[in-house]
Amino acid sequence: MNLFLLVPDDAYYTALENVRRLLQNKTVIYIFEGESDIYRKNAEILSLINASNGRVLLIKPGGKVWQSFDTIKDSYYRIAIRLRGDAKVIIDNKSYIISSDDWKFVYLDPIYLNTNNHALSISSLNINVASWSFQNSSDVDAWREYTPERQFGALQEILWDPIEKALKAVLYNSTWGWKVIRSPLIPVSRGKAYVLRFSIKAVNGHAVHFKIFEYDENSKLLDVIYAGKIGDSTFDWKTIKYRYAPKNSSVAYIQLQIWHGHLTDKPLPNIIWIKNVTMYEEKPLYLDVIWIYSVSLPNSTMTLNDLFEIKEAPAEVASYKRINPTLWKARVFAKKPFMLVFAEAYDPLWEARVYRDGKLTAQVRSIPVYSVINGFWINATGDLEIVIRYTPQDWFELGLKISSVSFFGCIFYLFYDWRLTRGDAWAVYIHRRLKRFLRRLKKKLLRSE
Repeated sequence: MNLFLLVPDDAYYTALENVRRLLQNKTVIYIFEGESDIYRKNAEILSLINASNGRVLLIKPGGKVWQSFDTIKDSYYRIAIRLRGDAKVIIDNKSYIISSDDWKFVYLDPIYLNTNNHALSISSLNINVASWSFQNSSDVDAWREYTPERQFGALQEILWDPIEKALKAVLYNSTWGWKVIRSPLIPVSRGKAYVLRFSIKAVNGHAVHFKIFEYDENSKLLDVIYAGKIGDSTFDWKTIKYRYAPKNSSVAYIQLQIWHGHLTDKPLPNIIWIKNVTMYEEKPLYLDVIWIYSVSLPNSTMTLNDLFEIKEAPAEVASYKRINPTLWKARVFAKKPFMLVFAEAYDPLWEARVYRDGKLTAQVRSIPVYSVINGFWINATGDLEIVIRYTPQDWFELGLKISSVSFFGCIFYLFYDWRLTRGDAWAVYIHRRLKRFLRRLKKKLLRSE
Protein backbone atom coordinates (compact mmCIF):
# COMPACT_ATOMS: atom_id res chain seq x y z
CA MET A 1 0.00 0.00 0.00
CA ASN A 2 1.45 3.30 -1.07
CA LEU A 3 -1.05 5.94 -0.03
CA PHE A 4 -4.16 6.43 2.12
CA LEU A 5 -6.50 9.34 1.48
CA LEU A 6 -9.14 10.24 4.08
CA VAL A 7 -12.05 12.14 2.56
CA PRO A 8 -15.26 13.27 4.31
CA ASP A 9 -18.33 11.40 3.10
CA ASP A 10 -20.08 14.45 1.71
CA ALA A 11 -16.96 15.55 -0.22
CA TYR A 12 -16.47 12.06 -1.66
CA TYR A 13 -20.07 11.70 -2.86
CA THR A 14 -20.08 15.23 -4.24
CA ALA A 15 -16.93 14.47 -6.27
CA LEU A 16 -18.40 11.16 -7.40
CA GLU A 17 -21.60 12.83 -8.57
CA ASN A 18 -19.57 15.44 -10.47
CA VAL A 19 -17.67 12.65 -12.23
CA ARG A 20 -20.90 10.89 -13.14
CA ARG A 21 -22.35 14.07 -14.61
CA LEU A 22 -19.15 14.62 -16.58
CA LEU A 23 -19.32 11.11 -18.05
CA GLN A 24 -23.01 10.99 -18.95
CA ASN A 25 -22.35 11.68 -22.62
CA LYS A 26 -18.97 9.98 -22.71
CA THR A 27 -17.97 6.40 -23.47
CA VAL A 28 -16.78 4.58 -20.36
CA ILE A 29 -14.32 1.72 -20.92
CA TYR A 30 -13.08 -0.97 -18.52
CA ILE A 31 -10.12 -3.12 -19.63
CA PHE A 32 -9.01 -6.33 -17.90
CA GLU A 33 -5.84 -8.10 -19.00
CA GLY A 34 -6.32 -11.84 -18.62
CA GLU A 35 -2.91 -12.51 -17.07
CA SER A 36 -2.83 -9.61 -14.59
CA ASP A 37 -6.20 -7.97 -13.85
CA ILE A 38 -8.47 -10.84 -12.88
CA TYR A 39 -8.54 -13.61 -10.30
CA ARG A 40 -8.01 -17.12 -11.58
CA LYS A 41 -8.30 -20.77 -10.61
CA ASN A 42 -6.67 -23.69 -12.43
CA ALA A 43 -5.05 -21.35 -14.95
CA GLU A 44 -1.51 -20.32 -15.92
CA ILE A 45 0.22 -17.51 -17.82
CA LEU A 46 1.77 -18.23 -21.24
CA SER A 47 3.82 -16.04 -23.59
CA LEU A 48 2.31 -15.24 -26.98
CA ILE A 49 3.94 -12.77 -29.35
CA ASN A 50 0.75 -11.37 -30.89
CA ALA A 51 -1.16 -11.06 -27.62
CA SER A 52 -1.85 -7.93 -25.65
CA ASN A 53 1.27 -7.33 -23.52
CA GLY A 54 2.75 -10.48 -25.07
CA ARG A 55 1.00 -12.85 -22.64
CA VAL A 56 -2.24 -14.81 -22.40
CA LEU A 57 -3.97 -16.85 -19.74
CA LEU A 58 -4.45 -20.58 -20.28
CA ILE A 59 -7.63 -21.64 -18.47
CA LYS A 60 -7.42 -25.39 -18.06
CA PRO A 61 -10.47 -27.69 -18.17
CA GLY A 62 -12.50 -27.02 -15.05
CA GLY A 63 -10.76 -23.66 -14.49
CA LYS A 64 -12.28 -20.19 -14.31
CA VAL A 65 -11.41 -16.50 -13.96
CA TRP A 66 -13.44 -13.78 -12.30
CA GLN A 67 -13.47 -10.10 -11.38
CA SER A 68 -15.90 -7.48 -10.06
CA PHE A 69 -16.15 -3.87 -11.16
CA ASP A 70 -18.17 -0.76 -10.34
CA THR A 71 -19.94 1.04 -13.16
CA ILE A 72 -19.72 4.84 -12.91
CA LYS A 73 -23.00 5.43 -14.77
CA ASP A 74 -26.23 3.65 -15.69
CA SER A 75 -25.99 2.56 -19.31
CA TYR A 76 -26.01 -0.29 -21.77
CA TYR A 77 -22.59 -1.94 -21.97
CA ARG A 78 -21.04 -4.18 -24.57
CA ILE A 79 -18.42 -6.80 -23.69
CA ALA A 80 -15.64 -7.76 -26.11
CA ILE A 81 -13.44 -10.73 -25.22
CA ARG A 82 -10.34 -11.80 -27.14
CA LEU A 83 -9.91 -15.54 -26.68
CA ARG A 84 -9.34 -18.87 -28.36
CA GLY A 85 -11.54 -21.79 -27.44
CA ASP A 86 -15.03 -22.24 -26.01
CA ALA A 87 -16.11 -20.34 -22.92
CA LYS A 88 -19.02 -19.75 -20.59
CA VAL A 89 -19.35 -16.09 -19.63
CA ILE A 90 -21.48 -15.00 -16.67
CA ILE A 91 -22.11 -11.34 -15.89
CA ASP A 92 -24.23 -10.97 -12.78
CA ASN A 93 -26.91 -13.64 -13.40
CA LYS A 94 -26.80 -13.75 -17.21
CA SER A 95 -24.93 -16.53 -19.00
CA TYR A 96 -23.45 -16.61 -22.50
CA ILE A 97 -21.70 -19.34 -24.49
CA ILE A 98 -19.01 -18.00 -26.85
CA SER A 99 -16.20 -19.46 -28.95
CA SER A 100 -13.37 -18.39 -31.23
CA ASP A 101 -10.68 -20.33 -33.06
CA ASP A 102 -8.58 -17.48 -34.44
CA TRP A 103 -7.96 -14.91 -31.68
CA LYS A 104 -10.71 -12.55 -32.82
CA PHE A 105 -12.75 -10.43 -30.42
CA VAL A 106 -16.09 -12.01 -29.56
CA TYR A 107 -18.85 -9.52 -28.73
CA LEU A 108 -21.80 -10.01 -26.39
CA ASP A 109 -25.10 -8.27 -26.97
CA PRO A 110 -25.49 -5.03 -24.99
CA ILE A 111 -26.52 -5.53 -21.36
CA TYR A 112 -27.94 -2.85 -19.09
CA LEU A 113 -25.82 -2.23 -15.99
CA ASN A 114 -26.83 0.24 -13.35
CA THR A 115 -24.49 2.17 -11.09
CA ASN A 116 -23.47 -0.71 -8.89
CA ASN A 117 -20.94 -3.47 -8.38
CA HIS A 118 -21.07 -6.22 -10.99
CA ALA A 119 -19.50 -9.67 -11.17
CA LEU A 120 -17.92 -11.15 -14.30
CA SER A 121 -16.65 -14.72 -14.64
CA ILE A 122 -15.32 -16.79 -17.55
CA SER A 123 -14.85 -20.56 -17.42
CA SER A 124 -13.70 -23.19 -19.85
CA LEU A 125 -16.62 -24.91 -21.53
CA ASN A 126 -16.85 -28.67 -21.64
CA ILE A 127 -18.56 -29.97 -24.77
CA ASN A 128 -21.16 -32.56 -23.86
CA VAL A 129 -20.83 -35.74 -25.94
CA ALA A 130 -23.36 -38.02 -24.27
CA SER A 131 -25.47 -38.03 -21.10
CA TRP A 132 -28.09 -40.16 -19.38
CA SER A 133 -29.51 -38.69 -16.19
CA PHE A 134 -32.09 -41.48 -15.73
CA GLN A 135 -34.65 -38.95 -14.56
CA ASN A 136 -37.17 -40.97 -16.57
CA SER A 137 -37.43 -44.48 -18.00
CA SER A 138 -36.47 -43.51 -21.58
CA ASP A 139 -32.77 -43.39 -20.64
CA VAL A 140 -33.06 -46.92 -19.22
CA ASP A 141 -34.64 -48.14 -22.45
CA ALA A 142 -31.55 -46.99 -24.39
CA TRP A 143 -29.25 -49.00 -22.10
CA ARG A 144 -31.55 -52.03 -22.10
CA GLU A 145 -31.11 -52.31 -25.87
CA TYR A 146 -27.39 -53.03 -25.35
CA THR A 147 -27.68 -55.10 -22.15
CA PRO A 148 -29.23 -58.59 -22.51
CA GLU A 149 -31.09 -59.76 -19.43
CA ARG A 150 -29.93 -63.37 -19.85
CA GLN A 151 -26.14 -63.69 -19.42
CA PHE A 152 -24.41 -67.05 -18.88
CA GLY A 153 -27.78 -68.53 -17.83
CA ALA A 154 -28.30 -65.89 -15.15
CA LEU A 155 -31.17 -63.41 -15.07
CA GLN A 156 -30.16 -59.76 -14.69
CA GLU A 157 -33.19 -57.49 -14.90
CA ILE A 158 -32.73 -53.88 -16.03
CA LEU A 159 -35.30 -51.54 -14.45
CA TRP A 160 -35.97 -47.86 -13.85
CA ASP A 161 -36.03 -46.94 -10.16
CA PRO A 162 -38.43 -43.99 -9.76
CA ILE A 163 -37.29 -43.35 -6.16
CA GLU A 164 -33.56 -43.18 -6.85
CA LYS A 165 -34.11 -41.75 -10.36
CA ALA A 166 -31.58 -44.30 -11.60
CA LEU A 167 -31.04 -47.41 -13.70
CA LYS A 168 -31.43 -50.47 -11.48
CA ALA A 169 -29.79 -53.80 -12.42
CA VAL A 170 -30.92 -56.80 -10.33
CA LEU A 171 -29.00 -60.10 -10.57
CA TYR A 172 -31.18 -62.91 -9.22
CA ASN A 173 -28.90 -65.97 -9.49
CA SER A 174 -25.17 -66.64 -9.64
CA THR A 175 -23.46 -68.53 -12.48
CA TRP A 176 -20.06 -68.61 -14.14
CA GLY A 177 -19.06 -65.51 -16.10
CA TRP A 178 -19.12 -61.78 -15.43
CA LYS A 179 -22.48 -60.02 -15.75
CA VAL A 180 -22.29 -56.75 -17.70
CA ILE A 181 -24.30 -53.52 -17.87
CA ARG A 182 -23.66 -51.80 -21.21
CA SER A 183 -24.17 -48.21 -22.29
CA PRO A 184 -25.11 -47.16 -25.84
CA LEU A 185 -22.17 -46.36 -28.14
CA ILE A 186 -20.57 -42.95 -27.59
CA PRO A 187 -18.88 -41.15 -30.53
CA VAL A 188 -15.25 -40.08 -30.02
CA SER A 189 -12.35 -38.76 -32.13
CA ARG A 190 -8.60 -39.14 -31.88
CA GLY A 191 -6.75 -36.01 -30.74
CA LYS A 192 -9.47 -35.02 -28.28
CA ALA A 193 -9.58 -35.50 -24.51
CA TYR A 194 -12.72 -36.71 -22.74
CA VAL A 195 -13.99 -37.14 -19.20
CA LEU A 196 -16.46 -39.89 -18.33
CA ARG A 197 -18.44 -39.47 -15.09
CA PHE A 198 -21.15 -41.56 -13.48
CA SER A 199 -22.60 -42.27 -10.05
CA ILE A 200 -23.08 -45.82 -8.78
CA LYS A 201 -24.10 -47.70 -5.65
CA ALA A 202 -24.63 -51.39 -4.86
CA VAL A 203 -26.20 -53.84 -2.44
CA ASN A 204 -24.47 -57.23 -2.28
CA GLY A 205 -22.35 -56.30 -5.31
CA HIS A 206 -19.51 -58.60 -6.28
CA ALA A 207 -16.15 -57.09 -7.43
CA VAL A 208 -17.80 -54.25 -9.34
CA HIS A 209 -15.45 -52.69 -11.91
CA PHE A 210 -15.73 -50.97 -15.29
CA LYS A 211 -14.12 -51.18 -18.72
CA ILE A 212 -14.01 -49.10 -21.89
CA PHE A 213 -14.66 -50.95 -25.16
CA GLU A 214 -13.35 -49.27 -28.34
CA TYR A 215 -15.07 -49.73 -31.71
CA ASP A 216 -14.42 -48.55 -35.26
CA GLU A 217 -16.97 -46.73 -37.45
CA ASN A 218 -18.50 -50.11 -38.42
CA SER A 219 -18.98 -50.99 -34.72
CA LYS A 220 -16.20 -53.58 -34.91
CA LEU A 221 -14.43 -54.16 -31.59
CA LEU A 222 -10.84 -52.82 -31.59
CA ASP A 223 -9.66 -52.93 -27.99
CA VAL A 224 -10.76 -53.30 -24.35
CA ILE A 225 -9.41 -51.02 -21.59
CA TYR A 226 -9.68 -51.98 -17.93
CA ALA A 227 -10.63 -48.59 -16.47
CA GLY A 228 -10.75 -49.27 -12.75
CA LYS A 229 -12.25 -50.93 -9.68
CA ILE A 230 -15.46 -49.49 -8.26
CA GLY A 231 -16.29 -51.47 -5.09
CA ASP A 232 -17.40 -54.71 -3.50
CA SER A 233 -20.34 -55.84 -1.40
CA THR A 234 -22.63 -53.00 -0.28
CA PHE A 235 -21.58 -49.38 -0.81
CA ASP A 236 -23.44 -46.07 -1.04
CA TRP A 237 -23.43 -43.63 -3.93
CA LYS A 238 -19.97 -42.82 -5.24
CA THR A 239 -19.00 -40.71 -8.25
CA ILE A 240 -16.50 -42.19 -10.70
CA LYS A 241 -14.46 -39.89 -12.94
CA TYR A 242 -12.32 -41.30 -15.75
CA ARG A 243 -10.24 -39.42 -18.33
CA TYR A 244 -10.00 -40.96 -21.76
CA ALA A 245 -8.18 -40.04 -24.99
CA PRO A 246 -8.33 -42.30 -28.08
CA LYS A 247 -4.89 -43.47 -29.16
CA ASN A 248 -5.97 -45.39 -32.25
CA SER A 249 -7.10 -43.28 -35.22
CA SER A 250 -9.64 -45.98 -36.14
CA VAL A 251 -11.61 -45.54 -32.92
CA ALA A 252 -15.01 -43.99 -33.68
CA TYR A 253 -17.08 -45.14 -30.68
CA ILE A 254 -16.61 -46.31 -27.12
CA GLN A 255 -18.91 -48.11 -24.73
CA LEU A 256 -18.99 -48.02 -20.93
CA GLN A 257 -19.37 -51.49 -19.47
CA ILE A 258 -19.85 -52.19 -15.76
CA TRP A 259 -18.87 -55.74 -14.81
CA HIS A 260 -19.90 -57.68 -11.70
CA GLY A 261 -21.33 -60.92 -10.32
CA HIS A 262 -18.90 -63.63 -11.51
CA LEU A 263 -19.66 -66.67 -9.31
CA THR A 264 -20.71 -64.25 -6.58
CA ASP A 265 -20.72 -65.47 -3.01
CA LYS A 266 -22.72 -62.45 -1.86
CA PRO A 267 -26.37 -62.81 -0.80
CA LEU A 268 -28.81 -62.63 -3.67
CA PRO A 269 -30.06 -60.62 -5.36
CA ASN A 270 -27.08 -58.43 -6.31
CA ILE A 271 -28.39 -54.92 -7.03
CA ILE A 272 -26.57 -52.04 -8.78
CA TRP A 273 -27.88 -48.51 -9.35
CA ILE A 274 -26.39 -46.15 -11.96
CA LYS A 275 -27.27 -42.50 -12.64
CA ASN A 276 -25.90 -39.19 -13.99
CA VAL A 277 -23.76 -40.76 -16.71
CA THR A 278 -22.07 -38.02 -18.72
CA MET A 279 -19.18 -37.84 -21.12
CA TYR A 280 -17.78 -34.50 -22.22
CA GLU A 281 -14.86 -33.22 -24.24
CA GLU A 282 -12.24 -31.23 -22.32
CA LYS A 283 -10.96 -28.21 -24.25
CA PRO A 284 -8.41 -25.64 -23.01
CA LEU A 285 -9.35 -21.96 -23.18
CA TYR A 286 -6.90 -19.12 -23.90
CA LEU A 287 -7.88 -15.64 -22.70
CA ASP A 288 -6.13 -12.43 -23.76
CA VAL A 289 -8.07 -9.32 -22.80
CA ILE A 290 -11.60 -8.19 -21.85
CA TRP A 291 -13.11 -4.83 -22.88
CA ILE A 292 -16.35 -3.53 -21.33
CA TYR A 293 -17.59 -0.26 -22.82
CA SER A 294 -20.77 1.77 -22.66
CA VAL A 295 -23.05 2.13 -25.69
CA SER A 296 -26.08 4.36 -26.18
CA LEU A 297 -28.60 1.87 -27.59
CA PRO A 298 -29.77 -1.61 -26.45
CA ASN A 299 -29.31 -2.98 -29.97
CA SER A 300 -25.93 -1.34 -30.60
CA THR A 301 -23.45 -3.28 -32.74
CA MET A 302 -20.52 -0.94 -32.04
CA THR A 303 -17.19 -2.80 -32.21
CA LEU A 304 -13.80 -1.71 -30.93
CA ASN A 305 -12.92 -0.51 -34.44
CA ASP A 306 -16.04 1.66 -34.41
CA LEU A 307 -15.22 2.85 -30.92
CA PHE A 308 -11.88 4.27 -32.01
CA GLU A 309 -12.88 5.34 -35.49
CA ILE A 310 -11.74 8.89 -36.14
CA LYS A 311 -14.67 11.04 -37.27
CA GLU A 312 -12.34 13.73 -38.63
CA ALA A 313 -8.76 13.68 -39.84
CA PRO A 314 -6.64 15.48 -37.22
CA ALA A 315 -3.49 14.64 -39.17
CA GLU A 316 -2.34 13.53 -42.61
CA VAL A 317 0.66 11.31 -43.25
CA ALA A 318 2.34 12.97 -46.25
CA SER A 319 5.06 10.34 -46.64
CA TYR A 320 6.87 7.58 -44.81
CA LYS A 321 10.00 5.55 -45.46
CA ARG A 322 11.59 2.45 -44.01
CA ILE A 323 15.31 3.12 -43.49
CA ASN A 324 16.05 -0.27 -41.94
CA PRO A 325 14.16 -2.79 -39.76
CA THR A 326 14.69 -0.62 -36.65
CA LEU A 327 14.22 2.86 -38.17
CA TRP A 328 11.30 4.52 -39.96
CA LYS A 329 10.73 8.14 -40.92
CA ALA A 330 7.41 9.85 -41.58
CA ARG A 331 6.28 13.36 -42.44
CA VAL A 332 2.94 14.41 -40.96
CA PHE A 333 0.79 17.54 -41.26
CA ALA A 334 -1.24 17.80 -38.03
CA LYS A 335 -4.12 20.12 -37.15
CA LYS A 336 -4.72 18.52 -33.74
CA PRO A 337 -2.94 16.04 -31.48
CA PHE A 338 -3.31 12.54 -32.97
CA MET A 339 -2.57 8.86 -32.57
CA LEU A 340 0.06 7.57 -34.97
CA VAL A 341 -0.41 3.83 -35.51
CA PHE A 342 2.64 1.74 -36.40
CA ALA A 343 1.74 -1.72 -37.73
CA GLU A 344 4.48 -3.74 -36.08
CA ALA A 345 3.88 -6.25 -33.27
CA TYR A 346 3.55 -4.28 -30.06
CA ASP A 347 6.76 -3.74 -28.15
CA PRO A 348 7.15 -0.99 -25.51
CA LEU A 349 10.73 -0.36 -26.71
CA TRP A 350 9.57 1.35 -29.91
CA GLU A 351 9.85 5.15 -29.61
CA ALA A 352 8.65 8.06 -31.76
CA ARG A 353 10.86 11.18 -31.87
CA VAL A 354 9.00 14.26 -33.02
CA TYR A 355 10.87 17.05 -34.85
CA ARG A 356 9.44 20.44 -35.81
CA ASP A 357 11.57 22.90 -37.77
CA GLY A 358 14.46 20.49 -37.36
CA LYS A 359 14.31 20.58 -33.54
CA LEU A 360 13.45 17.62 -31.31
CA THR A 361 10.24 18.52 -29.47
CA ALA A 362 9.11 15.22 -27.94
CA GLN A 363 9.98 11.56 -27.43
CA VAL A 364 6.94 9.27 -27.17
CA ARG A 365 6.94 5.64 -26.02
CA SER A 366 4.68 3.07 -27.70
CA ILE A 367 1.32 2.00 -26.29
CA PRO A 368 -0.70 -1.07 -27.46
CA VAL A 369 -3.43 -0.36 -30.02
CA TYR A 370 -6.10 -3.07 -30.49
CA SER A 371 -3.93 -5.05 -28.06
CA VAL A 372 -1.43 -6.11 -30.76
CA ILE A 373 0.23 -3.17 -32.57
CA ASN A 374 2.09 0.02 -31.62
CA GLY A 375 0.56 3.45 -31.21
CA PHE A 376 2.13 6.83 -30.39
CA TRP A 377 0.09 9.70 -28.99
CA ILE A 378 1.60 12.78 -30.68
CA ASN A 379 0.65 15.91 -28.75
CA ALA A 380 1.95 18.32 -31.39
CA THR A 381 0.68 20.15 -34.47
CA GLY A 382 2.14 21.58 -37.66
CA ASP A 383 4.60 20.20 -40.18
CA LEU A 384 6.25 17.35 -38.27
CA GLU A 385 9.01 14.91 -39.00
CA ILE A 386 8.60 11.75 -36.93
CA VAL A 387 11.39 9.22 -36.51
CA ILE A 388 10.24 5.82 -35.22
CA ARG A 389 13.14 4.03 -33.64
CA TYR A 390 13.60 0.70 -31.87
CA THR A 391 15.57 1.97 -28.85
CA PRO A 392 17.72 -1.14 -28.23
CA GLN A 393 19.32 -0.34 -31.60
CA ASP A 394 20.58 2.95 -30.10
CA TRP A 395 22.19 1.03 -27.28
CA PHE A 396 23.73 -1.39 -29.76
CA GLU A 397 25.15 1.43 -31.89
CA LEU A 398 26.49 3.26 -28.81
CA GLY A 399 28.15 0.06 -27.64
CA LEU A 400 29.59 -0.43 -31.12
CA LYS A 401 31.07 3.09 -31.09
CA ILE A 402 32.58 2.62 -27.63
CA SER A 403 34.02 -0.74 -28.67
CA SER A 404 35.45 0.76 -31.87
CA VAL A 405 37.08 3.67 -30.03
CA SER A 406 38.52 1.28 -27.43
CA PHE A 407 39.85 -1.04 -30.12
CA PHE A 408 41.59 1.72 -32.11
CA GLY A 409 42.87 3.24 -28.87
CA CYS A 410 44.52 -0.07 -27.96
CA ILE A 411 46.04 -0.37 -31.43
CA PHE A 412 47.40 3.21 -31.22
CA TYR A 413 48.84 2.59 -27.74
CA LEU A 414 50.64 -0.56 -28.87
CA PHE A 415 52.07 1.27 -31.90
CA TYR A 416 53.02 4.27 -29.74
CA ASP A 417 54.76 2.07 -27.14
CA TRP A 418 56.68 0.22 -29.89
CA ARG A 419 57.85 3.46 -31.50
CA LEU A 420 58.79 4.93 -28.08
CA THR A 421 61.19 2.03 -27.52
CA ARG A 422 62.73 2.87 -30.94
CA GLY A 423 63.23 6.50 -29.90
CA ASP A 424 60.95 8.14 -32.49
CA ALA A 425 60.81 11.88 -31.90
CA TRP A 426 56.99 12.12 -32.03
CA ALA A 427 56.61 9.27 -29.53
CA VAL A 428 59.19 10.79 -27.15
CA TYR A 429 57.46 14.18 -27.45
CA ILE A 430 54.07 12.66 -26.53
CA HIS A 431 55.64 10.79 -23.63
CA ARG A 432 57.17 13.97 -22.17
CA ARG A 433 53.96 15.96 -22.58
CA LEU A 434 51.99 13.20 -20.89
CA LYS A 435 54.42 13.04 -17.94
CA ARG A 436 54.27 16.84 -17.54
CA PHE A 437 50.46 16.76 -17.58
CA LEU A 438 50.36 14.02 -14.92
CA ARG A 439 52.75 15.96 -12.62
CA ARG A 440 50.58 19.09 -12.87
CA LEU A 441 47.43 17.05 -12.17
CA LYS A 442 49.07 15.48 -9.12
CA LYS A 443 50.03 18.91 -7.73
CA LYS A 444 46.48 20.22 -8.16
CA LEU A 445 45.08 17.23 -6.36
CA LEU A 446 47.54 17.69 -3.46
CA ARG A 447 46.68 21.42 -3.16
CA SER A 448 42.96 20.66 -3.14
CA GLU A 449 43.46 18.26 -0.24
